[in-house]
Amino acid sequence: MPIKNGQGHSDMTVIKEQQLGVILGTHLNICKAVFAGQLPYLRVYHYLDLYAGCGLNQEEQCSGSPMLFLAMATLSGLPFRAWFIEKNQTNAEALQQTVLDYDLHPVQVSVLQGDCSQMAHVALRNISRNVFGMIYADPNGIPDFGLLADLSRQYLRLDILIRLGATFLKRCRRAIPGWEPLTYYMAQIRKKVWLVQSPLESDHNQWTFLLGTNYPDYRTMRNIRFYRTDTPEGRDALT
Repeated sequence: MPIKNGQGHSDMTVIKEQQLGVILGTHLNICKAVFAGQLPYLRVYHYLDLYAGCGLNQEEQCSGSPMLFLAMATLSGLPFRAWFIEKNQTNAEALQQTVLDYDLHPVQVSVLQGDCSQMAHVALRNISRNVFGMIYADPNGIPDFGLLADLSRQYLRLDILIRLGATFLKRCRRAIPGWEPLTYYMAQIRKKVWLVQSPLESDHNQWTFLLGTNYPDYRTMRNIRFYRTDTPEGRDALT
C-alpha cells in the first residue's frame, strides 16, 4: 500500500470508506435504540479514531474516516463526542483545520497529535467506563493489539472496529518468530461477539474489517459481506 505524508492509500480506499459508512451507520442506529433505556449522561455516542490521518485522502479524492464519522454522526441526530488521534504533525494540523471548518461545538471533537498508545488514554481519561460507542483502528501497518486489549478491558461498551490486510499478517507470521495467528490477538480483546468481513476475491491484500462487541444481538451485514464469526460465512472468512 503506497504511503504519502504518513497516510496510506490504494485502489481499495474508496471502497473501504463506503463500507465504513455502512458499518458506522448501522452502529449508530443500534446505539440509538440502546440509548432509550439508559441514563441521560450515557446517551452520548463516543468515538475514538486511533489513526485518523488528515481527514481527506488527496490521492483517492475521498473523505477520510474522521470526516466520514462526523457526517454519519450528524445524520444520526445523536449527541456525540469524538477524539481523532494522528501521529504526523502536518496531518494533525490539517485535520484540526478541517474540523474547525465543520463548525461543531468545541467540546464535541478533539484532535490529538501523538502516538495512539499514549493519546488514547489521554482522550478517555475523564469519561465514564460505561459509555457507548466505538474505537476505530486503521493503521498503515499492524494494529496495536495490546492497546486495543487494554482499552477493551477498561471500556466494555466501546466496540472495537479494526481494518487490516490479512495477507500482510500472514507474511508477518511466516517471517517473525513468535508471531501468533490473528485469532490469538482477537482473543486478547475482551469482546464476546466478533464480525469479520469476507475480502473481495480480486483483492490480493485481503483487506478486511473486524468488529468486536459485547452486544449479543449484532447481526450480519450481508450487503458488505460482514458476518458473525459464529456463522459458516464468518468462519470461512476468518481462516
